[in-house]
Amino acid sequence: MNLVDETEEVDEKHLKVIIIGDSLVGKSSLLKDTADSEFKDLNEIHFALLRKTTPIANVNITEKFLGDDSTYKVKTLNTWPHEEHVSIHHAKTVLLDALSAMKALHSMDILHNDIKGDNVIVKQSDHDLFSGYLIDLGNASTTFLSAIYDFGQTERDYYDDDPLSIHYAPELIFDNAATTRASDVYQIGQLIYIMGNDMGNEDLRDIGERCLYREPLSRIKLLDLIEFVSQL
Repeated sequence: MNLVDETEEVDEKHLKVIIIGDSLVGKSSLLKDTADSEFKDLNEIHFALLRKTTPIANVNITEKFLGDDSTYKVKTLNTWPHEEHVSIHHAKTVLLDALSAMKALHSMDILHNDIKGDNVIVKQSDHDLFSGYLIDLGNASTTFLSAIYDFGQTERDYYDDDPLSIHYAPELIFDNAATTRASDVYQIGQLIYIMGNDMGNEDLRDIGERCLYREPLSRIKLLDLIEFVSQL
């Protein structure tokens, strides 16, 4: 299924990118071991949510290749700050794109569950404008049928040694809690914090830190996070 195929007169220039394909459902590896009927139910839930929200304006979610067609290289939030000088204006634009995509998913009761630097693509236009695209929905779940990971001592040791070395929220690692909107906020907050470190920007670090509290209820809410980044 391709959401664009379900939409009449899609104007990609206006909508930027709205492509949520089979990856959202077909690659939901977190449910591989569940009963076929349960997996089928989840598929139907996802499809219903996608149909209900067609179209979504200004959402940067893609499964397209957005890199250099000649070299097949892509810029991600992991590589971008290390390869070139990144201004706070450009960083803000890319982060707001990713946050807006995350907001759209959450509005559909969908959790990304795997937000990390490699899953935010940075695309540069001919006019030196930058856009951010949230990719890889293979671990996505719904808020009412969320993921529970089987983390062990190895992951706990990683977190204890350096919380930034693992991109999953601590309640998932130590308590085997189910994923939530707050665990998605933790992941994107970690990205913001690391980007602040890479750029030497204290404001970004401070915003990211508000997402990284051990207690999920203490973390900043997504709408407040978007507002803080908008004010940079």
